[in-house]
Amino acid sequence: MEMEPIDLILSIVYYAGEVDGRTRLQKIAYFVCEKLGLDLGFIPHYYGPYSSIVAKTLEDLVATDFIEEDVIPTSTGRTLFTYKLKSNVKGVSDQKEEIKNFIGRLSKESLDKVIAASKVHYLLKKYKNINSLPDEARKYGWAVDGNDVSEAIGFLNEIGLIT
Repeated sequence: MEMEPIDLILSIVYYAGEVDGRTRLQKIAYFVCEKLGLDLGFIPHYYGPYSSIVAKTLEDLVATDFIEEDVIPTSTGRTLFTYKLKSNVKGVSDQKEEIKNFIGRLSKESLDKVIAASKVHYLLKKYKNINSLPDEARKYGWAVDGNDVSEAIGFLNEIGLIT
């Protein structure tokens, strides 16, 4: 099933109800793309796979008033962005039940777990040797240890991205 970036982002925000943070949205987009075989040019980034296409599409959807972006300052001096569909948006492309549930689960999982799983999944695609993943992760500036790899593999198995 071919999906345009705009449909992907609208579907994620619609089926999640609300997405807490750009990082979570990027990770959900990464995993949905992996599940559907879509290529949106994800590259290694500080918090795992990142797509400038996803970032730009989200920015455009906020600017054109399809998605509402709330800006919440945190106690640590950082900023959290939350996203939800504007009430006037209709006609979000219908997805298979499996994808709806997949988005819903990723939107509620611990962000740390989703980030770690996205890093491990990205590394597994490039390097098949599980034991080398912590060393390979360091090349991207990612702190991933053997325990992170084990937990991420369990989670990736649960969500059907590895067997």
